[in-house]
Amino acid sequence: MGAMVTTARCYRYTLPPLPVASASVDIGYVGVTLALTLGGDLDIVDGAADAPIDGVPIDPSVSRARVLRVLREITRGLMVTALGSYEPRITSPSGLRFEQTRRVLGDTDTMSFAGNCLFGSAYRSEDGDVQVFGECGYQLDVTVAAYDGRELGDGSWFERHDQELAAIGVVILRATPVSPGPLVAVDAKSA
Repeated sequence: MGAMVTTARCYRYTLPPLPVASASVDIGYVGVTLALTLGGDLDIVDGAADAPIDGVPIDPSVSRARVLRVLREITRGLMVTALGSYEPRITSPSGLRFEQTRRVLGDTDTMSFAGNCLFGSAYRSEDGDVQVFGECGYQLDVTVAAYDGRELGDGSWFERHDQELAAIGVVILRATPVSPGPLVAVDAKSA
């Protein structure tokens, strides 16, 4: 039997301009919707054994499928706390680090919190580690809608209802499936 050779496969993933996770919460007289969008490029290294073994090439789609599974898992379990404050915190069981740099009043019913999200961890898949690196932008949109259809005003709703928002406690965001299109194989030197 010949020696086993392992070669890492490298990819670049461009995050689509769509929410990666969201949630809705009912606080009685208004509904609160949270939508988290990430934007930028991630570098991914699949360190599992993907090189030819004993001269038999391994299908690159195996590595691609593994990387897409890991990308789907990264945004699972994201939690938002301190929702009634001017700096809600986003935490991640997968090691993502969020740093808020600004808040913006969008339309009259949306407050947006934005900043940077740092990826830099190895994620275990059933057959090897996949490393994801990069820094991207994030935006957490918090939108409220009154059940009676009335507009809530000029953004002062956020200050008027900060205690109700804070009472929500923890919101766990639902991950949105990732799009496989923007995952592109790259040379190891450019990743």
